[in-house]
Amino acid sequence: LDVAVNHTKGASLMDIQSKDIVLVLLGVVVALPFSILISRYYYKSAFSKRLTPYLMFHATPMTGMSPTVRDRMNIEFKNRRVENLIEAQFVVINDGDKALRDPIESLTLKWPDSLRVLDAEVVRRYPPELQVRTELGELADNKMKIQFDLLNTRDWFIVKVIADGRTTSDQWQWSIVADELP
Repeated sequence: LDVAVNHTKGASLMDIQSKDIVLVLLGVVVALPFSILISRYYYKSAFSKRLTPYLMFHATPMTGMSPTVRDRMNIEFKNRRVENLIEAQFVVINDGDKALRDPIESLTLKWPDSLRVLDAEVVRRYPPELQVRTELGELADNKMKIQFDLLNTRDWFIVKVIADGRTTSDQWQWSIVADELP
C-alpha cells in the first residue's frame, strides 16, 4: 500500500493547526454577530403590534353630474346646502400579532379644512360584541376620535363618513398613540 504524503517545505503540523484555529475563530467572530442580528430581526417582526386603516370606498356621487340636473337638486343637512357630497368608508384592523389594549391617545381620523363632515359612525364590527365609540369634534376641529378598550388580533371595524366638500383619498390622516406601536 503506497500512501503519498505531501510535505510542504518548512511547514510543521503545529503551523497547520494554528492556521485552522485562526480561520475558525475568524468565522465565529464574523458569523455570530450576523446571526444574532438576523435572529433578532425575525423575532421582533414575528411579534408586532400593528393597527392599519384601509380606505375601502371613496365616492363623490355629484361629481360629473350635469350642471342642469345639479341645479335642480337640493340636498341639505342641518339647513345648509350640500354642494359636493362625499362618502368614504374605512376598515380599521388589528393586523399585528398582539392585542391593542387601552391606547394612550385615542385613534383619531383627521380631514382637510376644505371638508365639512356631516356624519361619521362605526357601521360594522368584528366580532359583533366589539365595543367601539366615536366622538365627532366641533366642525373647526376637523377630527373624529374613535375609542376602544381592547382590539384583539384580527378584530376590525368599519367607519363610514359622509361629508361635503372636495378631497382626495390621501388627505384623510390617521393617528394613535399606544404602547409598542411603531
